[in-house]
Amino acid sequence: MASLALATAGLGVAALAGLAWALQQADARMQRDVAVKSRAVAYTTDAVTIERGRRLYLDAGCVHCHGADGRGQEFASGAGLRLVAPNLTPAGAVARYQPEDWNSAIRHGVKPNGRPVLAMPSERYHGWSMDELSALVSYLRQLPPAPGEAAVVQWPLVQRVRYGLGWDTDAAARIDHRRPPARSASASAMASMTTPDGLALPCSDCGPVWPITWSAAQHDTANATGLGQPMRMHASQR
Repeated sequence: MASLALATAGLGVAALAGLAWALQQADARMQRDVAVKSRAVAYTTDAVTIERGRRLYLDAGCVHCHGADGRGQEFASGAGLRLVAPNLTPAGAVARYQPEDWNSAIRHGVKPNGRPVLAMPSERYHGWSMDELSALVSYLRQLPPAPGEAAVVQWPLVQRVRYGLGWDTDAAARIDHRRPPARSASASAMASMTTPDGLALPCSDCGPVWPITWSAAQHDTANATGLGQPMRMHASQR
């Protein structure tokens, strides 16, 4: 019995040590620097281009997380998970963005400080042309400045451990950052951002996720913008 107790205690200590190591690795992954070639996004006030950007904002699924007015909102919660998309109007953190920061954040999943964005499906946008990116950004820059949400990424313990162990990854880890943008607008751009059943951006594409639920406000947003049912939120199967 004494030997069994010692063995059990030893296993417990080992498990705690392993947990601590995995959480430490998760923090290190979150704080790592990701090298991205600097590419400046062109700003424009051209009405046709801005309208194109508005359609991209809706069709690419940005509205589901950042809201119809771009002010940001909580878009996922449950089982210890909470994700809040940030305010994209000129009153938000993007007010400090330089032209190259938009490319890094949207196409590469990398913040202006070089660290990974933890809940952004950037691999879905990595194949965009700079013209497409310019249209989207120009639309966002002309939105009325409005108070909104700051980004929040809160994962449950199990998900942080999975991330630390490398079982789940962020978008920046799934992208080939050497790949240049498309030379021109692609007719298949929207097709590349939808799932086989036609639902845009499953939540597993935003990064490590856990079972979550949609709020009533999220359903209202999707219906108000004419997008029908919002994207299907589910647990990652990786």
